[in-house]
This record gives sequence, structure tokens and C-alpha cells, in this order.
Amino acid sequence: MQSVRAREGVQNLVKECAEVKEGERVLILNEIGKVDPEIADLVAEAVKAAGAEYHVLWGESVERGRKEIPSVLLGAFLAADKVIANYALNRAALDAHIRGKGIVQVNNGCRTAQQMSTPHATFNWGMVKTIYSRLEEIFSEGERWRITSPAGTDISGRVGKGSDVADAYFAAEAEASRFIRVFPGEVYTPVGSVDAEGTIVTEYINMRDTAPWEQPAVLTVQGNRIVKVEGGDEAKRFEAEMEANVTRFGENATVIDSWHGGMSPKARVPTEENRALAGATSGAAMMHFHAGRILEPVSAGILFHTIEVDGRKLYEGGKLLILDDPKIQEAARRSGIEDF
Repeated sequence: MQSVRAREGVQNLVKECAEVKEGERVLILNEIGKVDPEIADLVAEAVKAAGAEYHVLWGESVERGRKEIPSVLLGAFLAADKVIANYALNRAALDAHIRGKGIVQVNNGCRTAQQMSTPHATFNWGMVKTIYSRLEEIFSEGERWRITSPAGTDISGRVGKGSDVADAYFAAEAEASRFIRVFPGEVYTPVGSVDAEGTIVTEYINMRDTAPWEQPAVLTVQGNRIVKVEGGDEAKRFEAEMEANVTRFGENATVIDSWHGGMSPKARVPTEENRALAGATSGAAMMHFHAGRILEPVSAGILFHTIEVDGRKLYEGGKLLILDDPKIQEAARRSGIEDF
């Protein structure tokens, strides 16, 4: 049964998320020891069935902090129309080479049969796109925002019309579609921050920490800049990383560039019994602020947040409130989806 569900997940990855078409040149990039050969084979099989010209490349892990992309990997990347990556690469280092090249990159987070069989992996990715697109419409039309959390975050500001992070990593390929996509879930395009004032009680650094901190870091924000960091050892770590960015990039490293989070109704939710953040990043319970108007900001994560835009609650306590939106409901009806 798991193998049947895993095939469903792979079809969702290849057809709905990567949107592989006949005649396209597709690179399937696999990290040795980080993806089950069974999943790698199923992805290749699905890409072949779609009529694409495809090549499979296996490579050793690249150190996370490495600022250069190995030349063989980069050459293969640049020769493709689309890349399905079961592989972790430094996105800022990669951006310098692929921005503006029109290459669609799909980063796959489901690398085992068990992960690929989950409701998160098999939930129609077209619906994920519909949900984040509707959120982005609402944010783009908004003027003021406020974000709070049970841990004590309370910050508000104006909606900015630009974001360095959004410009780098969320460039649009076509309407409601992106050059860089994430499977099985997604996050909405970062919302630019202007004139933010308040407090961010940071509970983890996004995509870095595996569980929330025991003692959060309290960030005081004035004039859209972080002016104070308080707390224990994790706060010191956060401040040290931000100060290192100030040394490299100047005072822009203290600016709140933007914020965003997940929205997939099928992503797992951290609980008291299982506080792990893995698999929850694209869900409605997690979001983060980009500390630094730079390509590699520090991501100040919070949990179970409430987001208001112009007084309208879009999230409350880590739950997305717009699934009954007419545009989302119509998309679900067209796709025959009822359970979301």
C-alpha cells in the first residue's frame, strides 16, 4: 500500500509541482545517502513517462556553508530546463549562477517512501499553488499588518512593495508559478516590511533548528530595525550571527526585510508530544521574519501565530482562516478535491 501511495506522491511532484512536459530537459539531482534509491527511480520513471529528456546525477553532500557550487553540478544544472533536486545546495551561492536563466528548480523534501506516502505529499500541489496565490493577492492589496504569537510576539508595520529575499528566491515564471518551488508544501512569497515596531519572540532559526528553543530570543524592533536582542544562549547565537552579517553587509543586516510562512493544510503540526519542526515548515503553524535586507538573512521563526492585515485575520493561533475563500473553493471543485 505504501508503494502505491509513494507513486501517487511522486506523480504529484512530477506532474503538479514540476509540471514536466514532453521535450523538456530535466535533471534529477540526487544526494548520496539522503534519498532512497526507490524514490529516485520512481521520479526518473515519472519524468520519462512525461516524455522529457532526462538525466540522473548522484553526488556527494556539499557542506552547507560552502559558497561555491561544484563545477560538475553547476554545469548539469545550467544545461537543464528543469531540475528536480533531492539535494541540498546553498541557495545564495546557486542564485548567482541561475538567476535570470529561466531554469525551474524543484526542491523535494520527500526522499523516502514513507515521506512520499503521507497526506502532505499526496495533497494536490496545484491546490497548494492556489492557496499561496490567494494569500499573496490579499497581502499585495493590504496596507498594514500585525503579527502576534502565544510566546509573546507582537509587532506591526506597513506592507512593503519589495523584498530582497522575495526578489531573489520567489521570482515568477508565469502567473502564480515560480522558478524555485518546494515539494510537498510551500510558503507564500515574503511580504515586505516597512516601519515595523514591536517585539519578535524568536523560537527557532528557520530551516536550521530541529525543535523550538527552550529559551526564546526577544528581538526589539524599532523603525523596522532590530535594536536589541535579549535572552539566553540562543539569543547570543542569534545576535552573533546578525552581527557577523553587519560586518559583511553593513547596517542593512539589522533591517526586517520581510516575513512569510506556510499554508499547506496537510503539513504536520508541532505538538507538546512531538515538538520536531521537520515536515511542518510549509504548514500554517510556522512562519519567520527575515532579519537582514540581504540574500542570506537570519530567519527568526515563531509558532502558532496570528496575522491580521488591515484588521482582517488571515491566520489565528497557527490556523489558516481563508480556506473557505471562493477562489480556493472553486479550484478545489474543479480538481475534485473535498478533503482539505
